[in-house]
Amino acid sequence: MTVLTTAILVVKDSSFQKERNHFNLEVECLVLQTITERLMCDVAGSPCEHDGNCVNTPGSFACNCTQGFTGPRCETNVNECESHPCQNDGSCLDDPGTFRCVCMPGQSLGHTFGLAFSLQAYLALLHYGL
Repeated sequence: MTVLTTAILVVKDSSFQKERNHFNLEVECLVLQTITERLMCDVAGSPCEHDGNCVNTPGSFACNCTQGFTGPRCETNVNECESHPCQNDGSCLDDPGTFRCVCMPGQSLGHTFGLAFSLQAYLALLHYGL
């Protein structure tokens, strides 16, 4: 926790009476300001989950989430399968932070991750040099 206290005292007039050991101040104004900032990212480790990056903000924090996670603390796994990334009847399996495509029997993955080709179509592409 960071605490910053600033005091400004404007003295209008002063006098000291030596025989009474007495000091008089006439104050025009007193400004007292205390700012307390808790660095939330530094309190008991990062509040962000799944390797999210914690950023201090005034009085709070924000999490920059790694790919595949979302939410105020990066606590929610993004379901990449909702966008139907697998083709040719491939099944999508959502894993934490990523996804996998599982091919149906007789199908295989092509050169691009997540794109499934039938074995016959893949062999035809190879034969014609495509």
